[in-house]
Amino acid sequence: MIIHLYEAIFLISTNFILAQSKFNLETPNVKTILFKEADLSRKCWPQPDINLLIARRFMQELIPKRIPRNFPLLLNYLKNSTDILNRTVGEGKHKDTLFAAFDDMMGGYLQAIVIPIVTEAYYAGNVEYEVVAEFHNMLTDIKARLFTDGGGWSKQCDIQKLPITKVSTLHLN
Repeated sequence: MIIHLYEAIFLISTNFILAQSKFNLETPNVKTILFKEADLSRKCWPQPDINLLIARRFMQELIPKRIPRNFPLLLNYLKNSTDILNRTVGEGKHKDTLFAAFDDMMGGYLQAIVIPIVTEAYYAGNVEYEVVAEFHNMLTDIKARLFTDGGGWSKQCDIQKLPITKVSTLHLN
């Protein structure tokens, strides 16, 4: 289960490159579909749930901390993260736990932050359709794997409050 050093360095350096935007989102809370509000009052947690909670917390650190600007690079980062996880994690319960945590993190991030921003960027003419479609397909696949509609994740960010290129209104005379 140990990620090879060069792969860990790749993820960290790519996350650093993605963070070069001057607009900071801090650590975005994309919420989770793995746990419910009622879990907060649980007195005793079974070991598999504790493992999942810890894995989810670690996966949260893979989320870029700033508003994405370079969407092809972000897409490559997310795909490489998935590939590295696939190559380095053995079969069994650990793989299921890590992928559930990874998919939960990535699904929440895509739904709450990436999809609204990349869609706006597409309509502003700043992103190719193929890139936008890949992000949408990625989110659809994650929702299918986790058997969710994404209702437990954060709602889409408010584009109007973000300092990004806005789609201009077309005034017809």
